[in-house]
Amino acid sequence: MVVDNTRLKILAIGTIMIDILAVEMDKIAEPGEVVYLNRDIEARIGGHPVDVGIDLAKLGINPEDIGVVAAVGRGLFGDYARKIIEQHRLRAFLQDTDTVDTGKNLVLEKKGEDRRFHIDPGANWLLAADYVIERIKETSPVIVCIRPGYSGIDLQLEQVFRVIKEQGSFLFLDIMQFHPKRSQHMLLPLLHYADAIHCNEKEAMVTTGADNPVEAIDSILQNGAKVVFLTRGEKGAAVISEKVLISQPDFAVDFVDATGAGDAFCAGVVHKMIEKGAFKDIHEMGDDFLIELLTMGQVVGATAVTATGCVEGVSAEKVKKLLKSQKSDILHNTTVTAY
Repeated sequence: MVVDNTRLKILAIGTIMIDILAVEMDKIAEPGEVVYLNRDIEARIGGHPVDVGIDLAKLGINPEDIGVVAAVGRGLFGDYARKIIEQHRLRAFLQDTDTVDTGKNLVLEKKGEDRRFHIDPGANWLLAADYVIERIKETSPVIVCIRPGYSGIDLQLEQVFRVIKEQGSFLFLDIMQFHPKRSQHMLLPLLHYADAIHCNEKEAMVTTGADNPVEAIDSILQNGAKVVFLTRGEKGAAVISEKVLISQPDFAVDFVDATGAGDAFCAGVVHKMIEKGAFKDIHEMGDDFLIELLTMGQVVGATAVTATGCVEGVSAEKVKKLLKSQKSDILHNTTVTAY
């Protein structure tokens, strides 16, 4: 598939969250206790479609070629979400609701401990499949990046996926652990619609019910997935098809915050596909092409962890510097084996 300049290049669909962060705390208050913090409480926008859109714009894609589909609610947080999207000049397709507020994530971090996440899906629960389908038909995007999980479209995903494929769009599915109100295995019978899938090891196991990552990837492929991009944190990442397993070590950076790294990885892969002008049947395009996609996903994901927040660390300049200093070593240690 060659880029058609009359079509929207990227349409990113999913949830919008406003992250409220209290991090590097000396302690978390006991019941009835008041704790004064040693740094500001911050609010930052997050969520797959916004993260992917902003990251792609930072990497040099024209913001007018990037659409964001999500639901926002009434009040302060909805206004904040709109403001940030407008600042980055993305094309916003935001379903408004006045019955609930925009989704929020309260993040608490005590020094030396993992972050604690407290998610209120808010308006995301009300994102309607009909609204999403209308936007897909309206924009006829070349690439659709979509991440369900705690959204109003979750129970109508097959209908949404069918429309995406009817438009001739490349479907890039980002898997997450679903909300407890959803079946964790609901994506399995729908994986054959996706042209590429991204997930981490835990997400792969939860989605399939497998006991280890190898069995999980086997299950994902057996259910019709064509290409799987598997991120493994400090262990690097891999791209797997029914024919090949390509594995890479990670880029070495000063780690600050992993939030948004998966979305940044997706943005890197999409950016490389746009740069190459190649999308259809990427699993048939050869090992070298898959290595390029994996490398770009990895390097953009690496920049994301260098700053607090989902998108603050990503920049074209950081990507360029990392590639110049580390790409040769990464490629030297990339392994390609038959799968």
